[in-house]
Amino acid sequence: MRGTPGVWPDEQVKMLCEELDLIHCVDPFRNESLSAGTDYFRLHGITSYVYTYTNKELEILRNKIRQKSTYVMFNNTTMKEDALRFMKVLNASTR
Repeated sequence: MRGTPGVWPDEQVKMLCEELDLIHCVDPFRNESLSAGTDYFRLHGITSYVYTYTNKELEILRNKIRQKSTYVMFNNTTMKEDALRFMKVLNASTR
């Protein structure tokens, strides 16, 4: 379930996710996921789609991943490069 923050009350989003078994898709740099199960993070860039995430931002993203299934999709102009660097950040944290 994806939408503009603040358009739907948080409690209503939580209820719909629970009731209909939906995943609340969020940009974790802007909002918290309201679904209880799997997280789905969609990253469009901090300022716009024309954006490259810094290593520090990728480390912050790693820290936002909770101990449950999480999908991360980069949807910015350097999405492939950012995703590959993020995989390195994740692998470094598991050593």
